[in-house]
Amino acid sequence: MGAVPIPPDCAAKAFPYLVAAGNVPHRPGALGDSKEEFLGAGEGPEEEPIDWEPLPDEEDVPKGVRNKQLGAKGEEAACRFLHRHGYVILERNWSCVAGEADIICLGDSSLVFVEVKTRRSEAKGFPSEAVSRKKRQRYERIALCYLKESDLVDIDVRFDVVSVIALGHSRAFIRHDIGAFQTP
Repeated sequence: MGAVPIPPDCAAKAFPYLVAAGNVPHRPGALGDSKEEFLGAGEGPEEEPIDWEPLPDEEDVPKGVRNKQLGAKGEEAACRFLHRHGYVILERNWSCVAGEADIICLGDSSLVFVEVKTRRSEAKGFPSEAVSRKKRQRYERIALCYLKESDLVDIDVRFDVVSVIALGHSRAFIRHDIGAFQTP
């Protein structure tokens, strides 16, 4: 998807509420910190484990479909992780003319837009390394549109990245990069 300009009425109404990411430290941990955890061992009894292993007949499934399934599992794992760490999930896969935000949540009086990147291994680098400059710019436009449509005022906005690496059956490594990128 190419760059989508923000309609003037969207930017004008939303921008007054946008505070550049990084103005208010996140607690616990300061802006730029990251949290890491192995998913599986720490899941609550009310949560079904996420099965990261491919299904036996998955070889017949096209690669694009497998990647979407892996991404959906990664987003579920990220939501569980964020919820366990005190975040309130407001939206999942929220879409607008600017694109889609994987997760929008509230945490420590900040509105947090979360990009989730999931991989089966770290062989091609850590998942968060795949968040390009173009993707960061798109997330800012998504935030503007979201703020225009919401009733939120006087709230800090932050952009985080959650990296998920599937380790095998019902296990994954999760890294939460707080304030992963700032807007110019």
